[in-house]
Amino acid sequence: MNSFEEFIMFNQNSFTHRTKFGIKNAHGGKLCKINQLFPNNDTSISTDIIIRVHINEVEKPQNDFKNSINKSSLLSHSLEQFFNNPYFSDITFTFDCGSELKASRLVLAAKSTYFMNMFTGEWTESNQSKIAIKGVKYEYYKAMVYYFYNGSLDSGLNFDALMGLFSEADMCQIEDLIEIVANKIVEMISNDNWHEILLMGWQSNNNNLKKAGLKFVHENWLNIKDTENMKFIIENLNVEWMEELMSVRFFGISNY
Repeated sequence: MNSFEEFIMFNQNSFTHRTKFGIKNAHGGKLCKINQLFPNNDTSISTDIIIRVHINEVEKPQNDFKNSINKSSLLSHSLEQFFNNPYFSDITFTFDCGSELKASRLVLAAKSTYFMNMFTGEWTESNQSKIAIKGVKYEYYKAMVYYFYNGSLDSGLNFDALMGLFSEADMCQIEDLIEIVANKIVEMISNDNWHEILLMGWQSNNNNLKKAGLKFVHENWLNIKDTENMKFIIENLNVEWMEELMSVRFFGISNY
């Protein structure tokens, strides 16, 4: 790998000298001739030299396909150091609890069609620097924005937070986040929460959650059929969901 250094010096005028450093002369290079610093060859004159250095990395040429991939993935790396950072944010979300969350329109729009439409369409929020998020917990929204910046979930999210995050991701149609969160939720299914997972799967039409909930019903029917959680499910069923529940109860989940 080679680099270039650009030296700009001032006597009464300025000039530029470009030097290429390679392996053989990595520790130094020719700067200029002495008469360029002392035009009259009078080296007793006091001279101030100001040097400005630019180092340019020479990259190997890449074909257009690879270049297009690199350009399209400029925001694919972690931006965690910029998360909720006021110096790199141009929008603030406010919440009912009084908390605020700062973010970059560019990052949000690059990661989500929902936010792209929000900022470029005729939405009221398109010209606002502060956007009020009503009826959504700060923790859930923060987890979603954190994913945009970091590309992964906060490891400290509990079941309730994951369910809230799933709802936000589903509303904003963030498909990759929906899949990741759904997988996390399924891993946590138990006697205490299967009914929430199943209902969320039905309501959001998410096959992953629905299948996990129905599978749990089939495998644990005798233990859960008389519980409050089953009563909750039955009270919230529509006809189609009731048919699915009964089908799974007797025939299993082979059709899902």
